[in-house]
Parts: sequence; structure tokens; C-alpha cells
Amino acid sequence: MPKCDNCDKLIAKKSTILECNTCSKTVHATQACTRLTSKQLAALRNTENLEWTCEICRRETPRQRSFVIQEEEEEDDEELLLTQGTDSGSNAMKKVTKRHIIRELKIDAMEQYIGNLEQKQLNNTFEVAGVPEIKDENTEIILNTLATKLNIVKKEITTVKRLKGKNGKEGVIQVSFKQEEQVDQWIKAARKVTILAEDIVSCPDPATARTKIMIRRALSSANKTLLWQAKQKLKPLINTDCDAICVTLDLWTLRKTESYIAVTGHFISRDFQLKTILLDYCNFSGHHTSVNIAAELRRILDDWDLTRKVNFAVSDNASNVTNAVKNHLGWKHYGCYAHTLNLVLQDSLDYLKDNLGKIKKKC
Repeated sequence: MPKCDNCDKLIAKKSTILECNTCSKTVHATQACTRLTSKQLAALRNTENLEWTCEICRRETPRQRSFVIQEEEEEDDEELLLTQGTDSGSNAMKKVTKRHIIRELKIDAMEQYIGNLEQKQLNNTFEVAGVPEIKDENTEIILNTLATKLNIVKKEITTVKRLKGKNGKEGVIQVSFKQEEQVDQWIKAARKVTILAEDIVSCPDPATARTKIMIRRALSSANKTLLWQAKQKLKPLINTDCDAICVTLDLWTLRKTESYIAVTGHFISRDFQLKTILLDYCNFSGHHTSVNIAAELRRILDDWDLTRKVNFAVSDNASNVTNAVKNHLGWKHYGCYAHTLNLVLQDSLDYLKDNLGKIKKKC
């Protein structure tokens, strides 16, 4: 007496069974053994042309899509133009042009897909910038010192290496981890403190010693190129078309630990067109002192060669920002009108809250 290949129980002679059309396994014609619903079992029982395949064969047998979109056979573009008559020459040219556009779109989509894969491979990697390269350096020792300064435990690190710099500049130190969560912990710790190059290695040059160490997520070469190209495209426009510029800036803290700064430039071009450019949007590490804010603003404006072209800056009325702009950078400062109006209304509401009861009694 045969056994069910699923439950390993004996199959009675008068029992209804199902046989797999691929591997010929036999099972009880029940929902538990076939993994089918009652409606599917009823359809198999009442229809002659339906066949049953066991779960293992369905999982392991490769499947092919039944719906296939057949593409037209591509002809050679030059041959297509030569075989067309003069009357249909314009239509042939349109067809060739459309085909070229589709090819370019496919290439762009493939390049974007490859770029996304490259960036995904760097999700568990960060870069340390600002560390001077010394002779016979040991990147492991540098990372140990950095971990001590950040008060963080160094673990689950796979590779530590210094990348080769370009255009005579020093390369960054790239650190990879087994898990992406470790990268988040290091970056979060780096935002709470300010670390200088002299805190990590011995620097004979005083200017280099005061360089701030930056820890940031690693970017793929494609994204770095995209960022560099965007800056190179905008810099000539600013240098040739911008004689004076005004900046607006804002600082805020997210989740009580992550601080950010955004600086936007506004200027009127020589053809009297108002231009607005986001100069930078980045993390702001360290305390929000006027000295640190002024240093960060100077770094951003120096990167665009705009420090000497600033007429005035607009921000909220925070004393640290106002002091940084006026006293440390020497720029004119104007408080944001919307922020000032909001403060006036808040003070008015507080005054009314205290005196509203007295006013009601007198009325």
C-alpha cells in the first residue's frame, strides 16, 4: 500500500490522490497535503485539462513569463535611410532619431542603476578628512586615537586605508564596517565634539594643525563627480556675473543632537536677473558659539570665493549668529522680518494672557 509523500501516511485504495505532473509524487487530495484551497481542489477535480504540481517542484523549477513583448528587429540606421525613398526620407529620419533617443535613455538608466549600486556598497563606510598624511603612518593607530577622542568603542571594522589624493591634495582615510549602524554611531559621536588635526597626529605646520577633522559618509566616485561638476558649473557664473551678494542663513538642531546649517546666496546679475543659489547645507559640529558659526560661514564663502563680496547677511535674531556676522566677520546684519514679527506677536499674546482677565472684569 503506497504512502503519501507529504504526511507519510498510508493511502487507502478508495482514497482520492493527486500526482505531481513533474516528479510523480502522490499525496492525499486534501488541503493539508496539497497546500491548495478548497476551490482549487474542486477545480482540479472537475476539470480534465488542469494539472497539479507539488510545492517543491513549483519552488525549484525555473519559470518563464507567459507575456512576452516582442521588440521589432532593429535595422541598421544607415541601411534604413538608404532604402527609403525621397518621399519617406523625413519619416525614416524621425524613426532613426527616435531610436537614438531610446538608446540614450537606456544608457542613462543603466548608468544611474550602476551608480546606485556603487553608492549602496559604500553604505557601511565613512571617510575621515583633514588628517595630514605623515611618513610611515599607521592608519590603525590614527583610528584608535580618533576613537578615544570620540569616546567610542572601535569594533566590527573590516578595512582602514588612506585613499590616493588628487591634484596634489591629501587623500581621505576610508573606514569600512560590517554593519551600517556602526557608521551612524561614529558620525553621531563626531557631531558632538570638535577635533583638530593636532589632536590626532603631530603637525609641524601651525596652519595644518588647526584643521578641523571631518567624518562623513563615503560617496561613490560618480556622486563626487556630480557634486564637483555642479560646483564647477556655478562658480564661473558667480565669478563673472556676481559683483556683490547677500546671504541668508539658518541653524537648527534635529532630535536634540544633530545640528545643521544652510547658507543661501542672492545676487542680481548684470542683466538684472535675480539669482538664488544654495551655497551649502551641511552638518554643524561643535557648540553653537559665535566663533564656531563665523568659522563655518567663512569656510563656506571661501569655498565659493565670495567672502569679500558679501554686502549683508539675514538671519534670525539669535545673539550668537548676530555676533558672528557683525563682530567676527564684519558684515552688516539684518534680522529676518518674519522672525521679528513672530516675536512681536508672541510677546503681545503673552501680555494679553496676563491682562485679559482684568480687562474682562472692567468691561
